[in-house]
Amino acid sequence: MHIHGTMLSDTNQPDLVALRQAVVLDGFAFVPRWERGVTTDELATRIGTALKLGKATVAHQIVPKRTDTPNTYSGMYGFSEFPLHTDMAHWRDPPRYMMLRCVRGHASVATMVLDGRKLIDAIGEAVLARSLVRPRRPIRGAFHLLSLYRATRSGTEPLLRWDEAFIVPASPAGVEGTELVRSVLGQIEPIHFSLADPGDTLIIDNWRMLHGRSALTAIEANRIVERVYMGALI
Repeated sequence: MHIHGTMLSDTNQPDLVALRQAVVLDGFAFVPRWERGVTTDELATRIGTALKLGKATVAHQIVPKRTDTPNTYSGMYGFSEFPLHTDMAHWRDPPRYMMLRCVRGHASVATMVLDGRKLIDAIGEAVLARSLVRPRRPIRGAFHLLSLYRATRSGTEPLLRWDEAFIVPASPAGVEGTELVRSVLGQIEPIHFSLADPGDTLIIDNWRMLHGRSALTAIEANRIVERVYMGALI
């Protein structure tokens, strides 16, 4: 079992302590060909608290498609590159963690992650904290104000949010902050992973890391990745 390039054992059983430590240290953990005989739903319940979000199962499949509905990344960007973002950035509290697991993959398609701490270091907590944004569309009939950065409070971890598609500036400071984030993102090279083999699994701290996907071709459009949102890791 490899987690972020470190050999943990000669078996296919995960070391959950090392897994959590990798996520705390690096903001993510990558485990190749993990428990290929186990469903993603079952694996998620082993490693933490999975969020159902009203669906029949905690895992749902991400399948590339041509542009369609503007309510999803697949619908908005189709086969084009998915820009770096926080999942559910328009929520007050986005899901804490996210697991992406390959069902059918291609080595030529990259999943990208970028450490949001690099943005915070480059721009500053104060600037990001006063950068007000709002959801692109109303939620339950209302627009609520959010900040790009929320410092540690009441024992919770800090939260960085970013999404060019689902949140928009809501103040002059918000305009300044979003322009700075775009500028800095253009100067930082993300880490690339290939979810190529069944069971390849990437666990992301969604409050810290941004993630995206490279563009793909029609030949690569049969790619299937399962996603699970998680509230906590064991």
